[in-house]
Amino acid sequence: MEESNLISVIVPVYNAEKYLDECISGVLSQTYRNFELLLVNDGSTDSSLEICRRYAAGDPRVVVIDKPNGGVSSARNAALDVARGEWVMFSDADDYYLPHAFRTLADAVTSAPDIDLAASSCLRLEDGEMLVQCVYPTRVTDKPIMGIVNYALWGQIFRKSIIDTHRMRFPQGISYSEDRLFLFEFALRSRRMATVDERTYVYRIIPTSACRTSNVASMARQQFRAVEKIMELEKIAPDRESADKVRYECEFLVRCVVERTALNGLNLKALRSVKHDLDNICPVGLKTRLPFFAFCVLSRVKGIKRRYFPKRVKA
Repeated sequence: MEESNLISVIVPVYNAEKYLDECISGVLSQTYRNFELLLVNDGSTDSSLEICRRYAAGDPRVVVIDKPNGGVSSARNAALDVARGEWVMFSDADDYYLPHAFRTLADAVTSAPDIDLAASSCLRLEDGEMLVQCVYPTRVTDKPIMGIVNYALWGQIFRKSIIDTHRMRFPQGISYSEDRLFLFEFALRSRRMATVDERTYVYRIIPTSACRTSNVASMARQQFRAVEKIMELEKIAPDRESADKVRYECEFLVRCVVERTALNGLNLKALRSVKHDLDNICPVGLKTRLPFFAFCVLSRVKGIKRRYFPKRVKA
């Protein structure tokens, strides 16, 4: 892709002062130079806004959007409203792109006609160790929904005209699996997808991340709402295979939420709350519900054992 094509890079920022410099520096060090970096400060209470403004003062490609806290979906939507690029990319504020990332993805979208989406392999940084997060083969597919491996937004590039034509935005009030919902809709509306086995992005696992510290019942409720919206995308699936893919991914996500709920050892009241949401927000088949009932019983039994039969510690 010629560098005459502007890429809009969207980064929602909330209390990310510890890692924000590395994130911004990763974008500014790209070998592909024609981009705008949209930093959306989502009501941070630390020095994140000052860091963003410092970079904006030194580079005209950096744009700072300051708004009250509204969640990650609201932050990304604020950036999409003003993004000027022909292509859009996303990053989390505690992660970073490798220097060749934009060039790699820009070349991928011009590797064949009618490509609206491109994705790359990514790395995961956990406890100081660099691991493989996801791997894509180098190829072009005519069914983008079938080619998705990474369900996050990072490490991918999106044709902005698809977003504009269909008025795509992130769902307000949903901060978990909102990226999966956006990605699925975009893939179903796209013509072709390119993937490349080139590692472009480093996803950082940190103990204080939202997915590790949030209220599990609240997280489950939001993810069930996201699944409900994803299920509606069957209506725009171009064929039966794509529709089946959407349905399968919904069932898989629900199973993951149910397992996480049980493994976190919620009390019976919280388990009932999650079950209520499962039944009413995201109605699914008995195949997915059965494990939840089993987990409820097991969690209750474990709670009784801990209360009445505590482990004895040898002196």
